[in-house]
Amino acid sequence: MTDAVELAYARAERVTAEWAKSFYFSSRCLPLAKKRAIFALYDYCRHADNLVDDRGERSVVEVRADLARLDADLRRIHAGDAPLDARWLALRDTLQRFPIPLEPLTDLLVGVATDLEPVEFDDFATLHHYCYLVAGGVGLMLGPVLGAPTQAFRDPGVGLLRRGLRAGSRAAVLRQARRHAARGAATPAAAHPVLRALPASPPCLSGVASQERPWASCP
Repeated sequence: MTDAVELAYARAERVTAEWAKSFYFSSRCLPLAKKRAIFALYDYCRHADNLVDDRGERSVVEVRADLARLDADLRRIHAGDAPLDARWLALRDTLQRFPIPLEPLTDLLVGVATDLEPVEFDDFATLHHYCYLVAGGVGLMLGPVLGAPTQAFRDPGVGLLRRGLRAGSRAAVLRQARRHAARGAATPAAAHPVLRALPASPPCLSGVASQERPWASCP
C-alpha cells in the first residue's frame, strides 16, 4: 500500500472520529481491513452530505456541479481507475477489496441533491424512498464489508433487509432534523428538508396542525 493511500485512510479515520464518534468507536472493534473500509465509506458519505448541508452562500448550481464531479470521480473509481482527487484513494482501495455495488454510492448523491430544493412528498412510500437515498443505502454499502455476500442482495429476503434499512434511515433522518432544530432553525420545516416531506395526513398526525406536528413520533 502506497503512502498516498495510507494518508487517505488516515484522513478518513479522522473525519469519522470527528463527525460520528459512536460509529467510530464501534468500527474500531473490527479487523483492520474492514475498519479502514468503513472509515473510507463514511468519509465519502460525510463529504457528499456536507457539500449540501454546509454549502453556506454557495449557489445551488455550484453545489450541483460539485456533486456531478464527485459522481464522475466515483464512477471512475468503481471502474478501477485512479481518482482525480487523492482524497478518494482510500475509497478506491476499499472498492478493490470488497464487492460494494455502485448503486447505493450514486443513490446517495441523488438523495443529498434533493435537499438543495424544497422537498414535499404526498405519501410515505415516496418518503421511504427519500430516506433510503440519503441514509438507508449506507447499509448496502457496508454489507459486503461486514461479510454479506453480494448475491444476498438479489435474493427474495433482501426486501426485508431494505425495509429494515428504510425504517432505520427514517429514524436517522428525523434525529438529524431534531439536531438541526436544536441548532436554531426557525421552524421545524426549516430544520431539515424531510420535515417538509412528511405526508399531509399520515395516521400519526391526524387532527394536528402542520406547524405543530410532532415529527419525531411518526412511524
